[in-house]
Amino acid sequence: MNSHLCRLQRWLLRVALLVGASTGLLGKDATLEAYCLSVNLSPSTAILGGSKLETYFTTYDGSSGLPLYDTVGNLNIFSGELSPNPNMPGNYRTDYVLFQNGVANSTGTDTADLPTADTDGNGVADFLQVARNGTVAFSGRVRRELPTASLGSPMTGQITRAAGSFVGSYYANVSDPNAGIVTYRGTSYLLNAQGTLTYDRSNNTAVIVATLSNEDGTQTTYSGSATFAVLDANTISFPSILSLGSNGRVVQGKPFILVRSGKRYLGNIEFQDGGLSTSWRDYVQWRMEITDNNDADSNGIPDLSDSVAVAPVIVAQPQPATATVGQAVQFSVTATGSAPLTYQWQRNSQNLLLATASTYVLANAQLANAGDYRVVVSNRAGDTTSQVAKLTVNPGAVAPVIVGQPQPAIATVGQAVQFSVTATGSAPLSYQWQRNNQNILSATDATYVVASAQIANSGDYRVIVGNGAGNTTSQVAKLIVSELVPELRIAQLRLLPTAEIDVDVNVDSPGDYILETSSDFKTWTTIRTFSTSQVALTVRAPNPTASERFFRLSHAAVVSTGPTFIQQPQDVSMIAGATVVFSVKVGGAGPFTYQWLHDGVPLLMKTAATLTISRVRSSDAGKYSVIVTGSTGTTTSNEAILTVEN
Repeated sequence: MNSHLCRLQRWLLRVALLVGASTGLLGKDATLEAYCLSVNLSPSTAILGGSKLETYFTTYDGSSGLPLYDTVGNLNIFSGELSPNPNMPGNYRTDYVLFQNGVANSTGTDTADLPTADTDGNGVADFLQVARNGTVAFSGRVRRELPTASLGSPMTGQITRAAGSFVGSYYANVSDPNAGIVTYRGTSYLLNAQGTLTYDRSNNTAVIVATLSNEDGTQTTYSGSATFAVLDANTISFPSILSLGSNGRVVQGKPFILVRSGKRYLGNIEFQDGGLSTSWRDYVQWRMEITDNNDADSNGIPDLSDSVAVAPVIVAQPQPATATVGQAVQFSVTATGSAPLTYQWQRNSQNLLLATASTYVLANAQLANAGDYRVVVSNRAGDTTSQVAKLTVNPGAVAPVIVGQPQPAIATVGQAVQFSVTATGSAPLSYQWQRNNQNILSATDATYVVASAQIANSGDYRVIVGNGAGNTTSQVAKLIVSELVPELRIAQLRLLPTAEIDVDVNVDSPGDYILETSSDFKTWTTIRTFSTSQVALTVRAPNPTASERFFRLSHAAVVSTGPTFIQQPQDVSMIAGATVVFSVKVGGAGPFTYQWLHDGVPLLMKTAATLTISRVRSSDAGKYSVIVTGSTGTTTSNEAILTVEN
């Protein structure tokens, strides 16, 4: 009998179910304990009457003939197996050969009763577990079969082994009818296995690696692979397992079943005998215990026998988006796979905080939010990453600002009139011209042209400039349209003793007229308004002051009824860097609005009765005037000249 046979079968010392260890697949580890249910006994020795007694043990074969053993080495190799009796729990048996002074004396069978206490409930008696204390007492009988049969002698003894050690000692006291009590002593060994199991549930495969500590202190590593079947959440079936040892030996385990209890899977496995000449099998009964702490879905069933999860598959990818600053943006994904699914959104491959739902929303997009968005969908079977969805964020629209206002106009019937506006702001800009606050059909450009002005075209014109950020309304530009003014003439002025004056006038046609006076040809003051049905007449008016020397006659139809200037802007000469102030005073019906001009160009935000220029420069030199609009019309001031001296 080859005593190394059991060592070969201790390959379950450490089973690492390394799923796909040779294929690169990611697996899950489960720990494993395996226990040989037999005890290995070295030959025992005793001294009787000066004779040396040696007993060699070999596997119980159930026969009464000469025990079979491996004859290699001149009877020195026996299995040494004390094996369990499958019909009597706690009862163990072994065949023996007794030598006296090196000569075979007798053969027979030993039986022993050992404790069955199983503290951890794994189906293995405590004394058979290396991790536990192995000191136990036993009792039994020694029955001789050859050269003559006997009914047997009583036997008591003890196995002594410290927890954590697989090596111990034993003694047996045998009652000999002729010699009394004979004490036999020897060494005992336990065959235990510890390890891990790495499995791949996608194809139910396992790669097995095991290391065995031998009685001589050496180690043997066995490796093999197998497929397995999950019969239900509590039952796993393994077929034959073939393992190759580092010493070149091959060991084959027969099919076995594991039954789950919580996180543990327990079952018995039987190995094929590895001896060369025996007709029976030895050290074949093992108990396997696998513990799997993997429970991806936290349902209390380890992943080793739980239902197989299906990895996520994305069926609707997130889509690219374009937004303006401040707008809301939403990305979403649809995925299938075993629940629960988890989500992690990323921007430029970096995880986004709290973005762990199937939809990700940016409530207020900013320029900094632009980038590449994707989501990683995961479950206990794996993860998958979506396609990239690019987010483009455009700057927000800027509301229109009018920098060039439309200007008032006076025209005679048939003349062309043009109004225009200049505005800044985010494109595209839209325009809508209005007359007397009513939209003008098709007047939607920055310029509005009245090709042939008529009296009916007179009124207040303005334009509304808009874009996505809002609307801005221009100032009002008044249009006065009149017929051609007939020729007017003052024929003679006569100062009367009553301090009044008679003015002889000639007109081309009857109508309404105004008589005005001025001292400087700039400011005109009305002194008389009158109607006449004659083409020549005398108009009496108050005597003007000495300074009012000039008179003019105007047709009332073409005279603006807008504000009148009580004080015009005055010419100024100033050194560079000083402050210049232009101001006006007006009369008439208000309220009044003002727009100052420099060389005919409107000045932005200069809309008060006073124009102040701080730190005047050479570029500020030129002509300044102001347009004043009241409730009855618009009037433009005289031009005041600014001279800047360096």
